[in-house]
Amino acid sequence: MRGAPYPYLSWTPAQSHLTVMSFELKAVGEKIDKLSEYLKNAKPRWKKMWEKELQDIVAEQKQVKEQDAVLQDYDDLQHKLESVFEQLILVRNVGRRAELVLSRADGVAMSCRTMTGM
Repeated sequence: MRGAPYPYLSWTPAQSHLTVMSFELKAVGEKIDKLSEYLKNAKPRWKKMWEKELQDIVAEQKQVKEQDAVLQDYDDLQHKLESVFEQLILVRNVGRRAELVLSRADGVAMSCRTMTGM
């Protein structure tokens, strides 16, 4: 005796399998509904948190940019002060040379006076 000509047509799921699958489908549906409800309630809170965090990030970026600008100003000022310092050294050196020239000129003038009898 040969088997049924279409064995796949003779197979039908047992009622117990259908019952288990029905319960599992219902459980999955309930989990999906719970997750959906959770997301529906959580999204507004998350959005507020994300907005706050983004505002904090933007404020911190602004503060860093401001500090960078202040640092650049200090760097420019420091270079200007170095230039002034170098000029002060030059002024001091010129002043010393002028004193030396004047003191020599006074010495020459003094000796000229003594020679001429003044």
